[in-house]
Amino acid sequence: YSDILTDFIDLYAGSSETVYRDYGNGDMVTMTQVHMLSTIEENPGINATELSQRKRKKKSSISQVISQLTQKGYVERVADPSDSKKLCLYATPAGQELCRLHRAYDVSSMGRTYAKLQTYCTREELDHFYKVLKVYNQIRKERA
Repeated sequence: YSDILTDFIDLYAGSSETVYRDYGNGDMVTMTQVHMLSTIEENPGINATELSQRKRKKKSSISQVISQLTQKGYVERVADPSDSKKLCLYATPAGQELCRLHRAYDVSSMGRTYAKLQTYCTREELDHFYKVLKVYNQIRKERA
């Protein structure tokens, strides 16, 4: 089973930073970029340190993605009124639109994926699969 789990993780993780996708606005972004943007949109005013903790990634990696999103016009940095050394992050209107497009894409994509899985697996098998993934994610988070 370890080979199956390793393949699953490699396929998912490997594509998150290297595969670019147009979610419907004509711009190519990675899964890492759009998911980080979504976290910023859902947490207006979050800073890079908080984002690093939430995403469990190195601050240097977070800063690199924030710079990319800022250059694309999806995120703006605003000095924290209580500490001018801190920069608060906000999704711009273009960033909010990309998040909306991404959510719609995810709903559609997950629906297609689930329908395809149902051609190979029973609903009960899929329920077990998702339960295992949930527990696996909990274990990974505890280790982080």
